[in-house]
Amino acid sequence: MRAWAWLALLVCGLCGGQRARADERDLYLLETPATYTDVADAADGRDPFDLNVRVLFRRLQDRADVRRERPSSTGRTELERVGAYRMVRHELQLGLDIGLFRDLELSVDLPLVLSDDRRLGLVDGALPAGLVQASPLVSPTRSGIDMLLLSVGWAPLNQYRDPHSPTWVFRLSSRIAVGEVRHPCVAGQSDCGVSDGTHALTFETRMSHRFRYAEPYGGAGFTAQFRGRAAGAFAPGGDLPGYRHVNPPLIGEFVAGMALIPWEHRGKWQRLTLDVRLNAQWVAQGRDYSPLFDALGTSMDPTLANPSCEGAPADALDCTGDPGGLRLVPFTGLTDVQAHGRLGGRVALELQAARFVRFGFGGAFFYTTPHQITGTDRCNGDAAPRDASDPRIAGCARGIVDPHYRVVLDTPGQRFSLGGQLRIDLFASMRAQF
Repeated sequence: MRAWAWLALLVCGLCGGQRARADERDLYLLETPATYTDVADAADGRDPFDLNVRVLFRRLQDRADVRRERPSSTGRTELERVGAYRMVRHELQLGLDIGLFRDLELSVDLPLVLSDDRRLGLVDGALPAGLVQASPLVSPTRSGIDMLLLSVGWAPLNQYRDPHSPTWVFRLSSRIAVGEVRHPCVAGQSDCGVSDGTHALTFETRMSHRFRYAEPYGGAGFTAQFRGRAAGAFAPGGDLPGYRHVNPPLIGEFVAGMALIPWEHRGKWQRLTLDVRLNAQWVAQGRDYSPLFDALGTSMDPTLANPSCEGAPADALDCTGDPGGLRLVPFTGLTDVQAHGRLGGRVALELQAARFVRFGFGGAFFYTTPHQITGTDRCNGDAAPRDASDPRIAGCARGIVDPHYRVVLDTPGQRFSLGGQLRIDLFASMRAQF
């Protein structure tokens, strides 16, 4: 009778498949790392080719207080809350991962903006100077194709080939603006564009190593952004010598996280993963879109609605905009944005339901530190005048006037800032693996 009992237990164990257990001395794992360091490959023994088809839906929501400097009775500049900014954006992202060779992949992503709604509510219904007649302050709903993302990932080290090594990935990504470039709009208008029009190049390094039921990982990245198809908005009038900032900001990023695997069925290629991640970004000063882009770009305030002269000629008729003379510089809604940081976290639950299907859902929270969103210096000390009579000096002790400068936005005591921006990102994804 005892022999039959042992035989029954053995049969049940074999029928139950292979599961990862905490008391296993030698742990055999699924041969795929955490999603963060996973790379499709090809020409790999019995796996000649990998193809992943991805669909991601996400909802982004931003909230921030808009503040403005004002003089106080003590002579010091104080910040006054003048508005509340809110953005809600829905995206559907389609993606492909194509294995090119062993631990080498090409990724293609196409984000589709289903809706992008922005609102600027003013405190007590008052319109601060510079926003006069910038009505309404509800932007039209934008939608369409935003950008094309191309990425190449390579893993020179793979823990599942050499158990003593970590999984180490290098990734080079490019962001190419393909949609209609955004321009300032008022409610009721259409064809306002959805893309920033900027291109970007990102280099990342990522590393992970699995220890039984936990796979810690980390990474760092650097992004350089370029004006791209929005060059006319970043540098109206051309590349004038007085411009200090004509490109979007540079971005540095650090990531640290851990994938926890509480359950795994090797025989059926099933896995449940809890992915917890921390993220920190540093954004350098640069010319950029801000929450006031539509409000300022559609303002009828004379200092914003009318082009400004590149300098201060003795005769206003000398500012004709002709080549060789002083240029007329329109205001496009973009502003100089102060350097700032972003801190956040992300939690996701991933289910490998079968060998060819993976699901995921989760959310992320980001906080952007307070920073100025207008504040161009009147003079660019790094730009040299032609001679002492150069009208672009215009009273500058050193250098020449920056054509981006607008009195109503950039003068100390009138500059706008964000009091801290909160972003909530909710997402759900599905991936088919072939």
